[in-house]
Amino acid sequence: MALLGVHLRGVAHMEGGLDRPPFFLLGYGQMHRARRARRDWALLTFTAAMESTDTLQDHVAALVEGVLRDGPCFAVEIAVRGKVGSQAVDVFVESDAALDAYALGQISREVGYVLDTDEVMPGPYTLNVSSPGADRPLRLPRQYRKMIGRRLRVHYRQASGTCTEVVGALEYADAERIAVAARNEPVTISYDNILWAKVQLPW
Repeated sequence: MALLGVHLRGVAHMEGGLDRPPFFLLGYGQMHRARRARRDWALLTFTAAMESTDTLQDHVAALVEGVLRDGPCFAVEIAVRGKVGSQAVDVFVESDAALDAYALGQISREVGYVLDTDEVMPGPYTLNVSSPGADRPLRLPRQYRKMIGRRLRVHYRQASGTCTEVVGALEYADAERIAVAARNEPVTISYDNILWAKVQLPW
């Protein structure tokens, strides 16, 4: 089940259970300085993006990357949808460690703070920060590395150009390719040839 944090123009709440202690276990002074540093970096990143990109979604993506910089969490997908005045910002976040509602709430508050402080959004908006959930395809090598040992269904393009699929446990994942267990021997697939890949649930 995907966890969700929602920010409504300065108001945030989270849905989902806590499966571990929060990783933001810092003293108040340390936590304040760490959050301020991430926010400052996010604003600098956003300013640079404003000079080199053209779309609101690019601007928001640069800001989110700045907030998550140097932490265990990373953005998988970012989308801005809807009309001005009632837009929604969807941020799907994964983590190298376990991800809980507290962590998503922290991210939602920090991203919302920067969006509001710098007046990035042209009017009221809803910020949805959540984990991708098992029904969404894997997109980044960093996600695959976390899924080693899990059973995947992978649709991919073969060297001949034909498309096929393999279902099996993920045995290996690096920056360029994955290896999925098959009946005879592991199937090695480069990320460029993967059409989509999803985790297969046991039920």
